[in-house]
Amino acid sequence: DMAAIRDKFRMIQFELKNISGEKSGNLEQVLKQNEKLTQNLSAKLKNLIKETGRQYRSSSSNISGLIENIKDVLLLPFSHITAGFPKLVRDLSRDLGKEIELIIEGADSQCDKRILDELKDGLVHILRNSVDHGIEKPSARRNAGKNSAGQVKLSIQPIESNKVSIVIEDDGAGINLEKLKRSLIQKQILESHRVDVLTEEDLVNFIFYSDVSTAESITDISGRGLGMAIVKEKIEKLDGSITVESFPGKGLRIAILIPIYLSSLRGII
Repeated sequence: DMAAIRDKFRMIQFELKNISGEKSGNLEQVLKQNEKLTQNLSAKLKNLIKETGRQYRSSSSNISGLIENIKDVLLLPFSHITAGFPKLVRDLSRDLGKEIELIIEGADSQCDKRILDELKDGLVHILRNSVDHGIEKPSARRNAGKNSAGQVKLSIQPIESNKVSIVIEDDGAGINLEKLKRSLIQKQILESHRVDVLTEEDLVNFIFYSDVSTAESITDISGRGLGMAIVKEKIEKLDGSITVESFPGKGLRIAILIPIYLSSLRGII
């Protein structure tokens, strides 16, 4: 706007050159005074723009620092949610007549408290599955040439700059593919001729479908066929991913990848 005003002044001054007389002299003097005021105002505007830019950069830096401080406040170690896992596994294995050792590695790794709170129930469900479905009874393990005591391992490791890897492994029987196939057919999720042509990898991923279970019966420990579907849904809502690998007779491996922080957006109100 100031630039437009200056242009108008120049046009008027150009027109005044074609006008003679006392009135033109007075008018030109007034215009010169106004031009000087306009120049002073332009200078003040430039200083204001410069100062505003400096304050913006300073504020932006302070806000960035504040966001990092908030992130640090939100970070908690995984032990915040894993502290009760050994007792959980110990109690469940005792109730089921099994011998199971739980190993937890990397519990000091940190993650956003909000993510940990959302993740806890999913990890509990996976551990329950390992204890109930995965690890065999001591006699069955001995018959299979294994130690009578089974092992469940929970490994947590930060990777890259903003991701955490969580791996739950057990040395149990793995997923019973025949039971899984029967469940898919009985629940009318797939026809029998389609089930027969699926690869083992494709079959195993059906444990994430609702109403699919390899459990012989519904118990309070695990089963119902909804657990893993809900676990996957929660992890994906956190912008994470979950994959599963089954090794028949040798065990199961579930890998979860989640961000350290929840996504944040900057906005101006």
